[in-house]
Amino acid sequence: MAWPGLLIVARLFGVQLIVAGIFRFVAALAADELTGGTRALLSLLGIILLIPGLYAVHHVLISLLALALLLCIFWIIDGTGELFVGLSRQEMRGRAWTGLMGVLSVLARLIVLISPAISPCTLAVVLGS
Repeated sequence: MAWPGLLIVARLFGVQLIVAGIFRFVAALAADELTGGTRALLSLLGIILLIPGLYAVHHVLISLLALALLLCIFWIIDGTGELFVGLSRQEMRGRAWTGLMGVLSVLARLIVLISPAISPCTLAVVLGS
């Protein structure tokens, strides 16, 4: 039930990259106060965003897998942050629960990262229910 929705999300991911790339490229050309190096970097960033965006729009399943992996990596970093907050803040109430949730979050995301094929299936189940 959620599979068409996930395909739309994957295409929107590509469109968002394309739009961001175009905006960065136009910003590099339109801003008068920028130096030459900043313009070159913004132009390069625009191209770097535009190319994967075009690829993501045309190869939806690969972009869906890449999106799931990027989310997984972000969630691992977020879980690690929760773990460190739980360990470092002595005065915080419920810090053991925060640390435990950080550990569980990192472990769950590592499992998904090791087996990325279950990520789109898990997203389909969560979005479909």
